[in-house]
Amino acid sequence: MKKLLVNLVEIDAIQSTYSRSEFNEQELERIARQVLSCRGVINPILLKRINLLKFEVLDGHFEYYAAVKAKELDHTFDEVQAIILPEDEAVQAAIIEQYKELRKSKSNGDSYREFFLEIQQTLSQIQTDIHELKTVLQALSQLQADGNNPIKNHITKKVLPPPPLDYSNLIDAMNTLDERALEDKLSYFYKGRYPRTQAKKVIDARCQKPFATVEDLRRIFGKDKLAEMRKNWDKTHP
Repeated sequence: MKKLLVNLVEIDAIQSTYSRSEFNEQELERIARQVLSCRGVINPILLKRINLLKFEVLDGHFEYYAAVKAKELDHTFDEVQAIILPEDEAVQAAIIEQYKELRKSKSNGDSYREFFLEIQQTLSQIQTDIHELKTVLQALSQLQADGNNPIKNHITKKVLPPPPLDYSNLIDAMNTLDERALEDKLSYFYKGRYPRTQAKKVIDARCQKPFATVEDLRRIFGKDKLAEMRKNWDKTHP
């Protein structure tokens, strides 16, 4: 059985069923410059003979286009390493199967390398984020030490309770208006006999003790009604 030989084949005598646009042009140029530096490709291209002068790529389409790019960069580079498929069908099958297995192993190896590269990049980003976080925490710690912590001041402002509602006008009215005036005012908030009833309650209560706080009024009117009265008291007729 003849040995498997690597031949030098003219690049112009080779054609590919793959379009060049399927490959990244920048990556092709990068590999092409490496090809020129060592005057050849590491992985020989697998070819089948079409006729006496032409060959077709069976495997190694990327290497072929890298060689084409290398020739574009340097016209003296006009041949590329290749294995020409022999006529023996058994040998053909063995060579093609070997190429498939080698490509598969290379693909798996590239996948693992890409996976570990992604892990390294992620870890590097995490370390960068941790460093930035430490820097921020140190800055905040220094601001707190100086008594000028913007976050603390902002939170303090946010949790301040709202100012108390002013019921002073309502308390004064309940202590000074006569029963008739109270009934007129309360008719804005009550219907039927309730204004007169509530006015009488106010008069009786203040006779025992003048109203001093909001709680004194809530015992007569309730929380919700008193809030409505505070909001709309000035809208009622005298």
